[in-house]
Amino acid sequence: MNQKTYLTGIAVVIITITGALFKMNHFAGAAILLTTGISTLLFVFLPLALSNHFKAYGNRQTLPLYITVWITCLVVFSSMLFKILHWPGAGIMMLAAIPFPFVVFLPVYLYVTSKIKNFDSYNTIYVLFLLAGLSVLNGLLALNVSRDRIRDTLVLSAHYSGFDRSLRNAGEFFTVETNSPEYFKVLVTIDSTLKLIDECQERLLGKAGMSAEQWQLEPVVTNKLDSKGAVVDVMFSGKKPVPAYRLEENLNIIINGYNQMVAFGDLASLAPMILGYGEPGYTGSQWRSISFENNHLSWTLTYLESLKVNLKLLRLNAALKSY
Repeated sequence: MNQKTYLTGIAVVIITITGALFKMNHFAGAAILLTTGISTLLFVFLPLALSNHFKAYGNRQTLPLYITVWITCLVVFSSMLFKILHWPGAGIMMLAAIPFPFVVFLPVYLYVTSKIKNFDSYNTIYVLFLLAGLSVLNGLLALNVSRDRIRDTLVLSAHYSGFDRSLRNAGEFFTVETNSPEYFKVLVTIDSTLKLIDECQERLLGKAGMSAEQWQLEPVVTNKLDSKGAVVDVMFSGKKPVPAYRLEENLNIIINGYNQMVAFGDLASLAPMILGYGEPGYTGSQWRSISFENNHLSWTLTYLESLKVNLKLLRLNAALKSY
């Protein structure tokens, strides 16, 4: 192995470990460091190391093994990176990465080494233990990241739930009086949206095996909250328009309603951000993708809880203005 390969390997180790430390301590730049480190490992260091080893010890007979080693590393380390950084598709990649070494690499390894005379069988045992350890590590890594992320959402959702109970009590003392047809439509839409959110939350919580009361008072950390399929099943199925599109339509009515009312000029400009609908130019497809299509059940529940609180704040703001 030449000096360039050694230096590249050292750089990969330093960058990746630094990125992992940054990630554990939630420092800025963790994603860039981890992506750089693992990308350099896969596309610079491994090709150099495998090429050097092949030139020294390999032949045409063992070439498939070198190629399979690189592909296996690509699948396994890419899935780990996606899972750690919570990128879309991480769950599917992890499902493929855990069995991949046994289904793809191991058969190639056994076939190639069986053609080598006087091959030490103990090397096969070492490889089997290595693959088993890698799969266990990969699985535990995914589990720990998911549980930590779920726990964070439960803490955040608990704050929203507490605030929601306070708003519920405050709302009993205020009523909204308005002669504006535009604002009346906004108020009616807010009420219907709140009912829709409650319906969606109830169905989503059913997927997690929890009731609405349990979610608000004492939610349970469960791997079911890591599901993306449950979110898609609830928000994009059923009678058309499906809940995701109904919710999008209601938010557009509310935002456009505020834009038409001069008295709420400042609030109108902030309404999209308050409702989690993004900046000007933000499209419905982007909102649906971020909020539901590529999000975990726990984060979707938390987003809906925050949306419910912010809608009630908008309604309470209108009540205070009418007094």
